[in-house]
Amino acid sequence: MIEKIDFDSESLEFGVNDALAQQFEEIGEIGYFVFDALEEKFLYVSSGYARIYGVCPVQHRENIKSLEDDLALILREDRAQVHAAYQKHLCLGENCIVEYRIRRTDGSIRWIRESSAAQRVRAGKVELTIGAIQDITEQKETEKNY
Repeated sequence: MIEKIDFDSESLEFGVNDALAQQFEEIGEIGYFVFDALEEKFLYVSSGYARIYGVCPVQHRENIKSLEDDLALILREDRAQVHAAYQKHLCLGENCIVEYRIRRTDGSIRWIRESSAAQRVRAGKVELTIGAIQDITEQKETEKNY
């Protein structure tokens, strides 16, 4: 006999949304994150985010203990531009869109487009940022060849 499982609509909606988000991540080479700007740590990174960096989500959250740790994954040539964009985002609470290159744990280099938005601002200070990254390596390679 097959047991029928009843889901309340909220649980079902969450499950469907989570499954769809994972499919979108795979198709679009994208990932999502939530960053605590005060503690300078990731509260959440999606499996798509971690896949782009070449690690598992827990490993990424554990390895990034500060903004400097996050910036260290970015190629030196791109680091100053990204740091300036992050500082402007955190100081002004403006949305941030920036492109840069990372070196993955396997040594390969990937182009990233990051878009982030301040979600919680208190007393003029950004406390929480949410965002998405997209692996745009193929796009950059195509542009380079034309």
